[in-house]
Amino acid sequence: MKLAYITNIKIPARDAQNIQVQAMSTVFAKKLVDDFCLFSPKLDNNKNISRPFNWKRISCLTKGPRIFRYIYFIIVSLFQVKKFSPDVIYTRDVGVAFVYNTLGYTVMYEIHKPFETTVGNYLFRLLSKKIKIVAISQALKEFVIKKYDIYSNDVLVAHDGVFLEKYTVVDKKIVRQNLCKELSVNPEEKLLLYSSNLYKGKGLGIIVHLAKKYPKYHFVIMGDKGIDIEVNLSNIHYIGYKSIPEVPKYIMSADILLLPFTKQLKTWKYHSALKMFEYLAAEVPALVSSIGSIKEIFNDNNSYLFNPEDLSTAVEQIDIIFNNYTKAQEKALQARTDVKYYTWEKRAEAILAFIEK
Repeated sequence: MKLAYITNIKIPARDAQNIQVQAMSTVFAKKLVDDFCLFSPKLDNNKNISRPFNWKRISCLTKGPRIFRYIYFIIVSLFQVKKFSPDVIYTRDVGVAFVYNTLGYTVMYEIHKPFETTVGNYLFRLLSKKIKIVAISQALKEFVIKKYDIYSNDVLVAHDGVFLEKYTVVDKKIVRQNLCKELSVNPEEKLLLYSSNLYKGKGLGIIVHLAKKYPKYHFVIMGDKGIDIEVNLSNIHYIGYKSIPEVPKYIMSADILLLPFTKQLKTWKYHSALKMFEYLAAEVPALVSSIGSIKEIFNDNNSYLFNPEDLSTAVEQIDIIFNNYTKAQEKALQARTDVKYYTWEKRAEAILAFIEK
């Protein structure tokens, strides 16, 4: 089977969709070798980048309305894709899925959230019974089945994943010492770390609330700024964006990992944050919002859940964790066991098997 992954996402970049596309391309290539190819826009910053997979950069427009640039990309991609002669088109772009399905290609579409535009919704409605669909959460699968009257067997739930091997070579003691040195804090003090880009709904207000509640604990925020995080609290440390290879050594340094998402996050019902799987792999106790599709991954056996609309529950859970940290470590160990089902490799295997059904 020859698989062409076509995306209009601009690679490389630091956002989650970039990480996900590159991770899946890497594992697809491991399975299919030369029978896999990624097609994405050709940019100045990707000319000299090497990747462990076939990658065709499609010439694209850099100016003009977004819709014109998008249509141009699809049209130009047709010639390169035809040369590759794939059996299956895989994409996260509904416009790409529509065009290639219309041209007679077998198409698999990966959906990440409900459509926000009338055009996207219309195109997907036309396509939904003609293609196979990958949904990133069970909640999203149930949503599309009900809204578009799709057969359940035509939708695969494939949560995102992690490269687990990156979390087996980290010495927790050393990386903790390094982080404490970076923060100028005593290694014996408590570290609670949040790892994700910050924007509305990600829970900065919850972190501030907890930092005020626990002035002797240190709260570390790691990620790009999407909102103003200038908080005048000495126990909140913003360390900025860290590259993908650096992430494990930071999150494995903490005493507690925080995932304080709220219902202000537009996709809270269906979200599949990459950080969830990194947290599972880190073998560090996690304090997690008990909302939406997050509960498909985290539960009372592998984490500590709290209600983001009642912050007393978060406070209660922090006290429980530190009052019996041995039990907390047991839950973290269970999380490490659970994450074995959520590797990028297993995700690719499930998708390829679904294609061939």
